[in-house]
Amino acid sequence: MTVKNTNSHTTKGGLLSNNNYKYLWTGRVVSNLGDSAQHIGVYFYLAHTTNSAPFVGIAAFLSGFASLLSYPLSGIFADRYSRKNIMIICDTLSGFVVLILVLSFFFMQNKFFHLIPYIIVICSILLSIISTFLWPAFGAIIPDIVERKDLSSANSLYKSAIRIGNIIGETTSGFIYNAFGASKLFAFNSLTFFLSALLISRLSNINIIPQKTTISGNRFSLPKLINEFRDGLHAITNINGATEFFIMALVVNFLATPIFVLMPFQVARIFGSGAATYGLLMASFSVGIVVGYILSGRHLIKFKNPYIIIYAIVIMCAFFILFALSENIYLSYLSLFFAGVSNGFWSIIFETSVQLIMPKESLGRIYSLFGLMSGGLTPIASLFSGFTLAMLDNNTRILFSVCALLMTAFPVIMLMNKNFVSFFDVLRNNYSE
Repeated sequence: MTVKNTNSHTTKGGLLSNNNYKYLWTGRVVSNLGDSAQHIGVYFYLAHTTNSAPFVGIAAFLSGFASLLSYPLSGIFADRYSRKNIMIICDTLSGFVVLILVLSFFFMQNKFFHLIPYIIVICSILLSIISTFLWPAFGAIIPDIVERKDLSSANSLYKSAIRIGNIIGETTSGFIYNAFGASKLFAFNSLTFFLSALLISRLSNINIIPQKTTISGNRFSLPKLINEFRDGLHAITNINGATEFFIMALVVNFLATPIFVLMPFQVARIFGSGAATYGLLMASFSVGIVVGYILSGRHLIKFKNPYIIIYAIVIMCAFFILFALSENIYLSYLSLFFAGVSNGFWSIIFETSVQLIMPKESLGRIYSLFGLMSGGLTPIASLFSGFTLAMLDNNTRILFSVCALLMTAFPVIMLMNKNFVSFFDVLRNNYSE
């Protein structure tokens, strides 16, 4: 089965000569730079002001839970309405939400100072919900503005920039916070949202509402929303092996979670180190991911062999095992770096495959489903791994090695499934177009 996905936009001078992609890319990078800085500022301010770990934990839980609840509706919106307009509205609303937070610092510093932490929590919840509506629209709009042959490069470029932006934002946020205070940090983020909305408003020819999702009318009711979300997800089940392909990605993400959540125990137990070493290890992985993004986007992968996603996962897991067993800190840095490179490869292949295979009118709901599932499984994996590590007497080597082996075994065993294998035939047909 070959899935058609036409596109009229050309990129003869490269992706950034495509004005639509250039405005979209710049808007997301600018917005994400401020957002990552604010994320650090919010939790540092709450911890410093309340001196209450439960309060900070509850704030993080409420933001995450609100996001999970919003995912199904966000996918429906991304497939029902103009994705361009959704992003403009989301960025504008986010800018005003953060602006309200900034104003609260100026007008509530004295008498109502004790209410500011609660206002921050409310604003964080609202921002989390708005962000949930933005990302399915963003992911689904890329195939609308980029040619099929440029999809891997487009995904690579935006993911690399966002990852680098996260590193810069998270690194500089502490200095900005200390030098100018939380209100100035939040004001900077508000400006980035408005600038992003302005840039995205420059996109052209993307105001078409997909017709297949308007047949149920514009009225909202719970049964209609459920049916509309379910109908969009049939795009996955209608393609042989696509369900298994998504399950593979979810399982890999689930099993990778314990390695990163519990890495501080590995750092303390094996290397006798603290936060600095942990930060460098995470930085090694992040740099590796960026390298993986860049390499995949430069067409070192030609998608001639769709099974390369399996190879990348297996290589990633091999380096995770090497990290788990290593007692040399420099070997651990290298192991996580190369695990990151492999992670960058397979994540670009996965997202590009989804954009190539799935009908464009259903992409928003597909993105929201994956966000809902992966977001819901992450805390479960964290909770389960914490108890498991305690049962293993904090032996991270065993836990991390088992997780990596299971990550390797799952896709390899899935190759015995005829539906799963048939999906790669669909990929091969689409890559060759």
